[in-house]
Amino acid sequence: MDTDKNDGSGRLRNGPYEQRFTNGEASVRGQHADGAKTGRWQYFYNNGQLQAVGPYEDDIIAGEWEWYRKDGLLMQTGEFAEGEKNGVWVRYHKTGGIMDRGEFVRGRRVGRWEYFDESGALTRTKDFG
Repeated sequence: MDTDKNDGSGRLRNGPYEQRFTNGEASVRGQHADGAKTGRWQYFYNNGQLQAVGPYEDDIIAGEWEWYRKDGLLMQTGEFAEGEKNGVWVRYHKTGGIMDRGEFVRGRRVGRWEYFDESGALTRTKDFG
């Protein structure tokens, strides 16, 4: 039995869902529909800080997601389609500036990717075809 899809009685989960760390802080919040993750989900560090947020569609990661560092600063943004990286992805330095950015198509890097140092200067590019 899939414990993520089923409740303690073996029924498919429906409605709000939440798990907590042993310290009482939320570790994950989201929604289920007929046992499948759906809508906006949030994942947290054990200090209560948001770690990641984004949608699921019928139990498959989809749409725009954001990831954060334990101190709350934005670490990465990206998009998914049908469970694979698809679209523009950007990673950020701890200082907040862009570290690198480029595009994925069906889980593979494509086109020109740009890489930056912490001052924001372009340090290199790479063409993934």
